[in-house]
Amino acid sequence: MLPLFLQIDVAKLQSRVPTLDLMPTDYASFNVSLNKFDVHVRHSMPQFLQMPRPLWPDAEELVQSRPNRFSFWASYMFIKYLLALAMSVLVLSALRCPMEGTEPQALADSQRDLLTTLVVIAQLALCLKLSLTASWFGQLTASGLDFEGYDTCLTAGLLWFVAQAFSVRMMNLKSSYDPMHVALSSLSLLPFLGDPFDSLKDTMLAAVALTSRVWWVKILGGGALLYLWALHLCLLLPNKANRLELQQSYLPILSLKAPGKAKGHSKWVQILTVLYKQSTPARRWAMLLEDVPQGLLACAVSVADGFKPYILMVNIALPAARLIFAWAFHHRISWELKEWMLQEALDAVAEGKAQLSDEFTAALLRLQGQYEENLWEDVDEERWIWAKEQVKPLIAEGKNDLFQNFTVLPWMLLQLFNRDEDADGLSWDLVTVWPSMLSIIVEDSNAMKALLKLWTHRTFRIEARDSGVGDAGCRALATGISQMQHLTQLELILESKILQSNKIGQVGCESLAEGISKLRQITKLSLNLEWNEIGDHGCTSLADKISNMELIIDLKLELAGNKIGQVGCESLAGGISKLRQITKLSLNLERNEIGAHGCTSLADKISNMELITDLKLLLDDNKIGQVGCESLAEGISKLWQIANLFLDLSENEIGGDGCATLANCISKLKFITQLRLALYDNNIGKDGFRALADGLCQLQGVTHLRLEFGLEENEAAKIKSLFKAQSPSAKIYVY
Repeated sequence: MLPLFLQIDVAKLQSRVPTLDLMPTDYASFNVSLNKFDVHVRHSMPQFLQMPRPLWPDAEELVQSRPNRFSFWASYMFIKYLLALAMSVLVLSALRCPMEGTEPQALADSQRDLLTTLVVIAQLALCLKLSLTASWFGQLTASGLDFEGYDTCLTAGLLWFVAQAFSVRMMNLKSSYDPMHVALSSLSLLPFLGDPFDSLKDTMLAAVALTSRVWWVKILGGGALLYLWALHLCLLLPNKANRLELQQSYLPILSLKAPGKAKGHSKWVQILTVLYKQSTPARRWAMLLEDVPQGLLACAVSVADGFKPYILMVNIALPAARLIFAWAFHHRISWELKEWMLQEALDAVAEGKAQLSDEFTAALLRLQGQYEENLWEDVDEERWIWAKEQVKPLIAEGKNDLFQNFTVLPWMLLQLFNRDEDADGLSWDLVTVWPSMLSIIVEDSNAMKALLKLWTHRTFRIEARDSGVGDAGCRALATGISQMQHLTQLELILESKILQSNKIGQVGCESLAEGISKLRQITKLSLNLEWNEIGDHGCTSLADKISNMELIIDLKLELAGNKIGQVGCESLAGGISKLRQITKLSLNLERNEIGAHGCTSLADKISNMELITDLKLLLDDNKIGQVGCESLAEGISKLWQIANLFLDLSENEIGGDGCATLANCISKLKFITQLRLALYDNNIGKDGFRALADGLCQLQGVTHLRLEFGLEENEAAKIKSLFKAQSPSAKIYVY
């Protein structure tokens, strides 16, 4: 309908409509001095005004127009605003049809994004048409556009506002919306409180520049129009916070949430929400990107064409004032509204509005980073109980798909239960912080500290597979983790399964190692960095830092596919060997290049860790050969307390002799009960299999035996029968 609307002369259609005069100065004159206050009444009855003629006057006609021109248009536009607001309130608050079988509907995030894009383009097109037309016909005044132009834009906005009200009512026939919420949402139509007026202001200034007699000012005016369009298109595309900012301006009614069961907020809080929305980080950046270039253009116009007070006031003074206010008072306002933001975030979860939930949760996250006080200590108890009841099913039911769709929702859930020592019986070991959260914590290290510093549980797990975390994300992660001095168990999953998508290199590994090393109470550490690029230097740094964590008894390092060579393996072995108290060790170095010498160093170092009872070494495809295999076997044979052993030496060309040595050494482990060997593609041969069988048959206490050779089914059955004869009660699997 935009092309049709652009062709309609809105002012002419309304030319016969009189309006009630609402200007106080038309009814009385006021004489104010230090000694007295006099009021002289001019009219005691309501006065009506006819629309001034001519419509859309040029500069000469404007000089000859009637003096009540401002009174008419100010009153007329205000009355239209009140009528549209009253109609919307009536539709959303009073007109309900609670029919059985009708469920409330809501727009999906993708639908909101598309609708916002279309409305923004329509608003820009309307502003461009009005401003350029006024410029072409000489209808620009000291205040920019004629009042007819402002009225046309307001009329379009009010029609869209009422249309949204009817749409929301059709999607939700049952609910009754708070009139206060509807009224506050309409403020986005007013000057300096929403993007629609800002866009009109900016296009008007560009049109003024295009009428300049100075050629370079005209060029700046054309550039300003192009910049305005490019800015809005950029705001719509990459950043969801900016898209939400535009949604609140262009879809104010569609952004209203359905009434819930939570405790309501005071009128003061509802008023503060308007100020909050004008001071959010996304709003501040949008104002900077839009107002700074416009301020420079206003200065250029004034320099070239003479001083223009109105243009300077509208494009410099007022935008600067609101920007200073937004920067100075945002955190104070946010602290007063933390309960409101909590409720908004959880209501957005219930309605499936992932973007909105993330925005409010991220705001709470940033707020906690600014203050030392616990964000949740003085939250109203009734609201707290309601919030816990809202999120408890999400955790108890393990809705992992929900956690993946909502960026920082896990932080919200954790903090809601962190305030209480008793977490209502929920298992926090299963809670995962999902990778999309890292996009926030990378940008703000204080946010990462806030995310973790209130953590009171002793177990923490972060899963960020294929998230693009990179070295910057590792630094932010390390910054937060280093604050958690009370942790005893830590699990970090940062592997890259898809084309090394996490891109963690030496620097990122060093940062992580530095952060982890500060956790002196850790007894169980699991670090998964598979398929990254930490290299020898990163591996050396990691080994050096964890070697000082003297309380670790359970260590799991998964470093497959990280371009680790002999040097890195030797450093890692040296660092691990200093942790003499370890009883459970899992080391995955698959698809690296440690070679025979690296394997020999590893064997030599771990042979001194006599307390190990559970050992898992995954060294497949490392070119260790017969020499490396024999050294490793000799080292393992000295760990006499081992009860559970998993050894993967596939694709290493250990040969029959290496296999025989391995079997002979393992046969010395008298306390072993569970054994798993993976020896694919090693050219073992029949003699090797026979030697392996002879050696392993000496293990009388084995209850679980798993041998993986990649054999044919009949050959595997023969070997299995041989072991079964020696240990009839054991569970034996041969492949």
